[in-house]
Amino acid sequence: MKKTVRMFLDFFSGNILKSLALIIILSSALVIISNQIANYRYMIESIAYIESDYFKDSILVQTGAFELNYSDFMYASEDEDFLKLCDKVQNEKILEKSKNFSAVKSVYGYNTYFGRYDIYPDDVNVKVSNAETCRAFCYPLSSGTWFDGAEQNGEYPNAVICGSMFDNVSVGENIDIFIPAHDKNLKIHVIGKVAAPYYNFRFSGGGNSYEAFDIENNLITSNSVFLLDNDITNRQLKDLGLVDNGQIGGLGENFIVKFKEDATKEEIKEYTDYITDLMGDENEVRENIKRLGNGEFSDEDIIYTPPYFEVNDIVRNGNENLNQKVSNNLIPQSLFYIVVSTVVFLIVSVFMVKKKLDEHFIYHICGCSRKKSFGMMLSAIILIGVISAAVTSVYIAIQQYLISANIIKYSYIYFDIYSYLFVIVYVIVVSLICVIIPYIVFAKNTPVELYRKRTKGI
Repeated sequence: MKKTVRMFLDFFSGNILKSLALIIILSSALVIISNQIANYRYMIESIAYIESDYFKDSILVQTGAFELNYSDFMYASEDEDFLKLCDKVQNEKILEKSKNFSAVKSVYGYNTYFGRYDIYPDDVNVKVSNAETCRAFCYPLSSGTWFDGAEQNGEYPNAVICGSMFDNVSVGENIDIFIPAHDKNLKIHVIGKVAAPYYNFRFSGGGNSYEAFDIENNLITSNSVFLLDNDITNRQLKDLGLVDNGQIGGLGENFIVKFKEDATKEEIKEYTDYITDLMGDENEVRENIKRLGNGEFSDEDIIYTPPYFEVNDIVRNGNENLNQKVSNNLIPQSLFYIVVSTVVFLIVSVFMVKKKLDEHFIYHICGCSRKKSFGMMLSAIILIGVISAAVTSVYIAIQQYLISANIIKYSYIYFDIYSYLFVIVYVIVVSLICVIIPYIVFAKNTPVELYRKRTKGI
């Protein structure tokens, strides 16, 4: 046994630097590829969530479309007709009125405020919503409970937190969310924590096309604090100067309208016409901009932002963007790292094996079987791969901790069993490839023949 261990360790004598270089190269490649696959998995999970029943037969209303269309005149124009139009839109309780239409089954919306937590530079989305929205968007929890299962205790509002920056926060703790706009802290009581991969729907943002709702950047977010719209929450927000009209889903904040399954096309059109008439259809917006701009704007200069989008179309566009990202980025980059690391691993491993062939020929002549000799070289090469796989696996295991400790910044990733499976399969395949050449050499020649060829320089 001692001889076998010594022969195994002798394989690395004189190959220590090569072995370390291989481990570093292979580990780096595996970490990079694992991150890319995890990002892809995050996108897949996010799109699957948006394709759920929450968003079936729904539209996303852009209440900020009015401001986007008239951004050049919102705070500069003195035109009386335009000012009346602004007052009408800004004072319209869109979300509340939306509930009164016969086609509408549910309305989901948030008021979002931006904050900071602890030392982290990323924004925290503080989302205040009504009970209907909280019930609909009940994300999977790693610990604690959702709002329906918790009693309100103490003076701080109950909150569900989401994001790796909150990994060190426990259910039952009271924490402060700093609100930079008012230079004050919002105090909350944690009742639940959303499970990884920490995705949740983002209602803010928007634009003039479906491309504006990019899955990774605009439609899905991670670091969030969820609050229920009630007296305790509103008292905290009022103390911070954040409550104005008290309207959840107010102007500038998008919301989801879910239609009834049996709603007719005429009933749905009645609602979409209401939104379009309020915000302005394309022809009306273009005419108003030309009039307000005194002829300075042509049709080519005007980019119209529609007041709503079909959620199904947003999902379809998200899938198209994801497929494009896979074909243009994920596959080429992953193949590049796989090919480079495999070629380097193969070349260096072959040189390492070749360097030790003379010793193993002598082992054969002295009675060591081919199987045992070959097995020791195979084990030594696999050990390099195993160490690289172990390094990558440790990174995957502690990745959320690294983010929560603000050591690395990479929010849109989702590591699961497929991440570990890829690492294991890759290392096994590459290790087997690297020992094909010495296996062929051993299989075609006897130990004596091999030794004679080596000593004669054949």
